[in-house]
Amino acid sequence: MNRFKALTVVAGLVVTGLAPVSASADTSPSTWVVDRDGAECSNADFTSIQAAVDAAAPGDVIRVCPDLYPESVTVDKPLTLVGDPDAVEAVDCFNPAMSQPGDADPTRQTIVDPAGAGFTVGFRLAADGVVLSGLVVQGASVGVDASDRFSGYRVHHNLIRLNMLFGVDFGSEGTHESRVDHNCIRENGYGLVSE
Repeated sequence: MNRFKALTVVAGLVVTGLAPVSASADTSPSTWVVDRDGAECSNADFTSIQAAVDAAAPGDVIRVCPDLYPESVTVDKPLTLVGDPDAVEAVDCFNPAMSQPGDADPTRQTIVDPAGAGFTVGFRLAADGVVLSGLVVQGASVGVDASDRFSGYRVHHNLIRLNMLFGVDFGSEGTHESRVDHNCIRENGYGLVSE
């Protein structure tokens, strides 16, 4: 009987000792919300995409609410940036009606249009495992610049248009599979290039 009690106490100590370890190992990614004016997502954590990227931890998700974001964004850690893929999917890529700056709807679409007259980049991907989805990227010199020093990119369900040089300059150092698919890439100097 005493042996059984001793075994029960030891088992209880082992289980109790393991509980804090498993709790600290459970670090699920956070989701951050961005809305420039707070009109579409009043609970937004940030008003700028770059501020959300800077604050996020690797593996986090940044949900970017519909609006016009006049900024260039450098993503230097593995993050997922998501606008509204359904709003992009609803655009008829072959319809010439969506062909001018100002004709996208910032109340329905997440539009990144960098400010400035010099050389600009909409999104500079500078880390492994960056995902971009559901965004309208326009008005830059280069819409999306994926560095050839990293890999594991996934660029999908975006409207990439009206960029002066390249819609997407897609590099990859090749360690992990990188993909560009299900995008509408139109009316750029060159649509998709890989150096």
